[in-house]
Amino acid sequence: MLLLHGWPTSFLAFHKVVEPLQNQASEVILGVLPGFGVGETSAGGLAISSIASAFAEAMTTIGHDEFVVHGQDWGSVVARQMAAQHPERVLGVHVSAGLRGFIADSVDCGPVWERLRDFADKGSSYLHLQTHRPQSLAVGLGDSPAGLLAWQLDKYQLWQGDLGPDFGLGVDFILANATFYWATQTIGSSMRIYADNRLPLSMPPSSVPTGVSVFGAGDFASHRVSARDNNLIAWYEHSVGGHVAALDAESEFTSDLTDFLTKLEAA
Repeated sequence: MLLLHGWPTSFLAFHKVVEPLQNQASEVILGVLPGFGVGETSAGGLAISSIASAFAEAMTTIGHDEFVVHGQDWGSVVARQMAAQHPERVLGVHVSAGLRGFIADSVDCGPVWERLRDFADKGSSYLHLQTHRPQSLAVGLGDSPAGLLAWQLDKYQLWQGDLGPDFGLGVDFILANATFYWATQTIGSSMRIYADNRLPLSMPPSSVPTGVSVFGAGDFASHRVSARDNNLIAWYEHSVGGHVAALDAESEFTSDLTDFLTKLEAA
């Protein structure tokens, strides 16, 4: 099982769920997206297709011909692209905080569309900045650890809802994750994923069995879109948790993945 994080987190976001998931998979692999911390940028930059190819090659290198992928945030886009490129190898895709191919895209999606529009109105300015002017922002954040931490905290506040002063993520994770970005000087390169993927990725509906988990605040996945664009075999909704569910709703997260693997075996 390959676990893929999003922005501005890292592989550290999965530290609570690795042990329980080891009971479900022969091996649990924590992926590091290129440009995020220790992940090297591939020849194709941070284009999703290039990242997906790099991870597929890495799984071959470590000896896994078939595997399941979980993706969160940008990791969900990479996971879906891996399935599109290698449907014979990817046995299943599970996502939380799903983006392209999962996120609500019209008023037909119901209440989640209204929540997404509210977020776009009040909290999406960083998306435009990181998509169109990432380098100017990178200079300031790369020069100030306090600024880098504040930028990450602002995003947690947007996504995590009413989950207490540590946003449900834990102070240890918040500080370790910010330190990881600072020590590797990759806050700038990590933001390139927005600029390098500003145009929609053309991808046909996925034939690989797919499961989607939706958690509390900061998750705008739509059942309508997920079923339309994927071979949806499992859908889970939770009032608890937020955008980084492996940290703030680890029991529900693990339960969903366990159930999804059971459904894959029965499919």
